[in-house]
Amino acid sequence: MAETRGVMVFAEQTEGRVHPVAYELLGKGREIADTLGVELSAALIGDDIEAEAYELIYRGADVVYLFEDKALATFDIMNYRRNMVDLVNETKPEVLLLGATAIGRSLGPRLAAALGTGLTADCTALEVDQERHLIQIRPAFSGNILAHIKT
Repeated sequence: MAETRGVMVFAEQTEGRVHPVAYELLGKGREIADTLGVELSAALIGDDIEAEAYELIYRGADVVYLFEDKALATFDIMNYRRNMVDLVNETKPEVLLLGATAIGRSLGPRLAAALGTGLTADCTALEVDQERHLIQIRPAFSGNILAHIKT
């Protein structure tokens, strides 16, 4: 199995502005990265968004992978999927965080399928245990219990 490294946040943008959920994910991503002793990166896809990349650094990302092109100005599932799959295959993050937005819900399952990995949707909390496993906590059974999913 290939060595994995780092925590990555997909920094969703609309009309050239990073979605607020990306900043929330950066905060949680920073906690996870610090616990694991690894780098926190962000992936930003769009057009004319370099200033947004600097904002991601300011808000906690160690590295921003920036994909800029006019063809990427608006969300296109095939273009975004292709770029993200290539990036994840190259950088091999051990954790990838996406927001539970319309774009995140469209992109997440496609990335998981293309990368042959799991996906836990609708997490309400994320933790790292003593063995460096990510514990994903989400409601189950109509919200009556919280499932702890270990990866």
